[in-house]
Amino acid sequence: MLPRRAGIATRDEFLEGLSDQIEAVQNTPGRLVTPVNMSSYDTWIKQYRPDENTANTSVNYYPKGAVIAFLLDAKIRKTSNDARTLDTGMQWAMQRYSGEKGYTPRQFYDVMSEAAGSDLKGWFATAAESTDELDYSEALDFFELRFRPVDTRTARAFIGGGTRNDAGRLVIT
Repeated sequence: MLPRRAGIATRDEFLEGLSDQIEAVQNTPGRLVTPVNMSSYDTWIKQYRPDENTANTSVNYYPKGAVIAFLLDAKIRKTSNDARTLDTGMQWAMQRYSGEKGYTPRQFYDVMSEAAGSDLKGWFATAAESTDELDYSEALDFFELRFRPVDTRTARAFIGGGTRNDAGRLVIT
């Protein structure tokens, strides 16, 4: 979002980046195993020391966090009749909790609920604390966006490995 606001990314470039992040989240099987809040919590144990099974057991909190922020912004805008945004909630959180300790997840949920004018704790329980699929419909409708279909004729299957020819030997990578 920052490059868009700074004028160094166009609307289409921003949406393409968001699309890439949504695709990264949706193509990670681990999103159905580990909630994003736990993935963030475990980051120093697992995220920075990935193994061959990481994609199957966890989700990268960077792209999923960006996607959740996009969905949260739409939710706040919709429930406040576009009077407030995610930025509003972030500014309030910084004003109230920018001391040495910062804010707890509950305090963050409370501030965002206040910005929305509606209790969002249940929404956060689903989006950040569960492995339920994210619901994109409200945000897409609010911003008048849609997913474009993927051309499955050109899509290639991927099993998590590849091959290469090494002087006539088939090597699995």
